Amino acid sequence: MSSKSNPTRSRQQATLKLEGQKLFKIDDGGGILSDLGGLPVAAKLAEQTGFISMAADALAEWRNTDMIDYELEELLAQRLFLCMSGHPDAIDCTLRKDDPALKSALGKEPNGKSLASQSTHTRKEKNITADTIQKLEAVPLQFFFSQHRHAPQNLSIYFDGSGIRTYGAQQNSTFRGGKKYNQTQYFPLIATTKSGWLLLSQLREGGASDANAMPAIQNLVLDIKARWKHTKITLTMDTGFNDPLLLDFLESEQIGYQCGYPTTSSVLSNIPKVLKEVEEEFRSLHGEPKYAGNKKEADNKWQEDHKRIRALPADKRMEAEKAQAARHVRKVVEFMHNGVNWTKDRRLVVRVDYTDRGLDVRSVVTNAKTGEPESLYENEYCKRARIEMFIKENKSHCRVPLSCQEFTANQFRFILQGFAYQMLYLMRLKLPKDRQNISVATVRKTLLQVPVLIVSTERRLYWHLSSVHPCTAKIIKLAQKLNRKTA
Repeated sequence: MSSKSNPTRSRQQATLKLEGQKLFKIDDGGGILSDLGGLPVAAKLAEQTGFISMAADALAEWRNTDMIDYELEELLAQRLFLCMSGHPDAIDCTLRKDDPALKSALGKEPNGKSLASQSTHTRKEKNITADTIQKLEAVPLQFFFSQHRHAPQNLSIYFDGSGIRTYGAQQNSTFRGGKKYNQTQYFPLIATTKSGWLLLSQLREGGASDANAMPAIQNLVLDIKARWKHTKITLTMDTGFNDPLLLDFLESEQIGYQCGYPTTSSVLSNIPKVLKEVEEEFRSLHGEPKYAGNKKEADNKWQEDHKRIRALPADKRMEAEKAQAARHVRKVVEFMHNGVNWTKDRRLVVRVDYTDRGLDVRSVVTNAKTGEPESLYENEYCKRARIEMFIKENKSHCRVPLSCQEFTANQFRFILQGFAYQMLYLMRLKLPKDRQNISVATVRKTLLQVPVLIVSTERRLYWHLSSVHPCTAKIIKLAQKLNRKTA
């Protein structure tokens, strides 16, 4: 078998003439080509880690076993590799069913039988049950366990809820108003480690909130405790998770936490001296705030100034941003506080900022008995910003359209989205340490979306990457690394 086109097929051709250049003769006789030249690397990583096999074990077969053309693991791998490569929709399975790189990554001949089309994958989605969803949701944590031979001494887990807009009449989608959302949506729950390792990816109905995430959090931490009895677990959550019952549960299980807390009048009444001090210090250092007026007016003025700064040339913009950020005074204090429906007093860490926009106060409740308040706020709680970046990557760069009518089908698609993120995350970990902070979008562009000419012989596949493509060397180095691990 060779890379040459079928001689019996008439070749499609076209010509183009650009002024001052040679004549372009364009045809489809270039051989077996693909723009997914990095897929063998992804396939090898999936094989070494056992990720796809583990996920496939959670799927339930619904078909007549005598009439199966594609095994469940193959269907899952096909969809997962496409999602990783930037082709997340079910229709992409039809559009890419003859892609030679995808076939090869699945162990098929590059110009052999077509892969499963959209209709097969759609039938699979429609036959997903709630029990299967529950098993699939458990896969990320089980995979996390499998990739860590020894129990870690400390494990930091970050939880976040986030709205995903829906279009149409998706089951269990709900309109949520307000400045933050104002859309018809689902409201998933995601949990990751501090480094971004996915532990939970759960699609919830649009009316869900972080306040009712307690069952999912309970199950996760209890599973970890059962597996790693001596690991110190610490949870970081935003204000939406501030549930008295959840805090009681975590304390009863000796789980550490930092959880956002609303800045109420009772909180402010404990720190009048601090509020006055930061304002006086700001005025003594910087003069009057730039954005005077009520909060809405101040925010609008700040937004206008921010847009002006962002429009500046790069060097002037950086200088202006530094000058803007320097105009603030911050103090972090702590005191014992008894919130609404709490069973006891708890440690409250309060960050007080005074800027050109006026006073800004943020509060965090924690059961940490040691540590300076500044360190707890800056080095622990504020790490959420990086975690929210991981979650944004999951949503924006591995997005699978949640366009099915059935909620369980959309749950499956959302879980698949999380699986794709996890595989791209693993590929990122295989890069040199100075490259492990790149986005998963960059991982896709540099390690997967690379053109390749494929030549198939009786004994092997020849995978000819472009010698002038800037990412060819990266793929070859990663392949060498994975091969050494196998050897």
